[in-house]
Amino acid sequence: MSITETHLKTYEDQKEAYNKGNGSIFFNSLFGARKAQKGTALFHILNNKRKRFISNENLIQGKLQWTRFFSRNKPINIITVYASSDGEDDDEIINIIIHLLLKCENEFNIVLGDFNINTRKPQNSREKEWKELIECFQLKELIIPENYTYVRKVINSVQKSRPDHIFVSNNIRIIREVILPPISKNDHLPFYIDIEFETDYCWRNFISRKDMNQISTTLNESHYDSFDALQKDISEMVNKFSFKDDKTNLKYINTINKKEIKTKEIELLHLVTQGKGQNIEEIEKLRNNIKVLYKETGADIKAKLSENFNKHDSSMIYQFDKHLKEKSIDWKNIQFSEEEIVHHFETKFTSVSKSSDFENPPSTVKKGPKIPQISLKTIKEAISRMKSNTPGLDSISFQIIRNLKDEHLQLIADQFENCIQQGNIPEEWKSGWVKLLPKRDIQKLNDIRPITILPIYYRILFNIIAYELRQWASKHINLRQQAFISHRNTMNHGLLLSSLAKKNKSSFLLVNLDIEGAYDSVEDHIIEKALTHCKFPDELKTFILNSYKSQILQLEIDHHLSRPFTKTRGIPQGCPLAPLIYDCITQLIIDKCIQQWKISIKPTKLNINDIGLLCFADDINLVSNRYCNYNERLDNISKWLGQLSLKINPSKSMATTLPTKKQNEANDRRYYYTKIQKPSSTWTLSLG
Repeated sequence: MSITETHLKTYEDQKEAYNKGNGSIFFNSLFGARKAQKGTALFHILNNKRKRFISNENLIQGKLQWTRFFSRNKPINIITVYASSDGEDDDEIINIIIHLLLKCENEFNIVLGDFNINTRKPQNSREKEWKELIECFQLKELIIPENYTYVRKVINSVQKSRPDHIFVSNNIRIIREVILPPISKNDHLPFYIDIEFETDYCWRNFISRKDMNQISTTLNESHYDSFDALQKDISEMVNKFSFKDDKTNLKYINTINKKEIKTKEIELLHLVTQGKGQNIEEIEKLRNNIKVLYKETGADIKAKLSENFNKHDSSMIYQFDKHLKEKSIDWKNIQFSEEEIVHHFETKFTSVSKSSDFENPPSTVKKGPKIPQISLKTIKEAISRMKSNTPGLDSISFQIIRNLKDEHLQLIADQFENCIQQGNIPEEWKSGWVKLLPKRDIQKLNDIRPITILPIYYRILFNIIAYELRQWASKHINLRQQAFISHRNTMNHGLLLSSLAKKNKSSFLLVNLDIEGAYDSVEDHIIEKALTHCKFPDELKTFILNSYKSQILQLEIDHHLSRPFTKTRGIPQGCPLAPLIYDCITQLIIDKCIQQWKISIKPTKLNINDIGLLCFADDINLVSNRYCNYNERLDNISKWLGQLSLKINPSKSMATTLPTKKQNEANDRRYYYTKIQKPSSTWTLSLG
């Protein structure tokens, strides 16, 4: 953001001049009471001013103005002052400023204008009173007051001073100030400042393609004896070259007149500040020349902006598939506060039980998986498979790792191997941020899906483990689970149900049970129980459990990060191994059904009661003869899920009667659950 403070001769001339420039310029003017109608004008160069909720109020005509607007839902207050050196109206101005600063406490506040005071060495009671006001509200003046902004020519000399001041609150940082050459005959030199708001908005760091290539070149030209040394250099370079994303997506545009304007501006500033008042004609000629160049440059910038839009932005309009698949939350229409959202997910990820009374059935898993062996080859294969390149909190991108030479990738492979052997990952790999995605129109907080983004090292390591276990899962996880397993597809269950409907002479009941917050509500001890049941080796089981424990998460809410909290339960959605871990939990349920219902491990016939249940990831479909064992089996499933700290979501669970081939489709009836924990003996009542 840039703010320009200067004095103007007339309103209309300057309004016309500035509005011919590029961007949305919001013009405010303070007109003095004097005949010359001179005053202080403040220009706010804002992108998309309609969404800023800008308000302006002339508190004292020609003396004091309050401008207020919003950026990312944060209020910014700019108080513009024009105080004459004789102290006229000072008391009234100071009292109103005190009232405003108290009213806008803890907001972004900027007080600027023509104060006609010396803040470094106040000489009189008036200057001391202003200095006391500024210090009382802990406002900072980071611009050196000796940088003069006022030049008045007298007969044989030039008078220079700094009557203009800019004070900011502690949550604002002034980056730089540039004194500009005067394009008018006013004694005040125009100047602008760049300011930065100290906030965690737009928290993500980005690295340009050029800098990314430089990082890769520097790393690959270096030799490292350990992973820690490699990681240290990567982190230092990321911190050096990263920058915050410019959400306006505007870049500097070079124009043909850029160098010429710069040269003439320096020449004009020198003539005005160093001359003895004898070069008036030369100054006026140079001013007019610069004004012409400004107009030509403005037209050039507009043409290039239009060209950039036609090449890039307009082509995006036709990418319908991308727009349809793109999911994001409209934070302006969310009815929940940030703390409510954080509290909801902190509660969701907080453990509520330390043990379970679920008794493991005999395992039908014949053999557990082998411990994956990490090598240079597996690292390179994992990198070639991975699609997500979103960095974690450490800002280390996937591209940096992908461009490393084999010698450095081998160090990473050795580090991964050590992690598995030691049964844990480094603590910094357990810190992640959570991308919140809408499941549907958000009416309640459960309509938001949390996707955890952990560091790139974590994701590569668990991608390798998940890939190495895929053949074991395909061979040993029961066929009743068809989701997230190689050579299986949930469409197989659909074909099976279609065959059952055609073969059976009587209709049957299909009950779909949706597990509420399935991944997020799994307790650590349930994961341990499932991995033990599936005969995971102790070393691998310990590694997985320790990697999931005590992860530190921060939610991304409206482009900034929330306060951190510790996750003590849940399988992180976003972890490459998460689907297989949940398949192991459903294996517990399947084996329990095999034990209690006396059904086949692998049904060979199209028998409704022998199939028993079908799993679509975290959805369980109960298949039953509606007259025989529906209530018993539904009671069993409900009880076992409760023992595993999993809850059925009644609003999304439903039962459907599938007709025989001879029955009319009109007889197909669908019922929704109103109560599911304690089904009654009459199925029509329990389905309500």
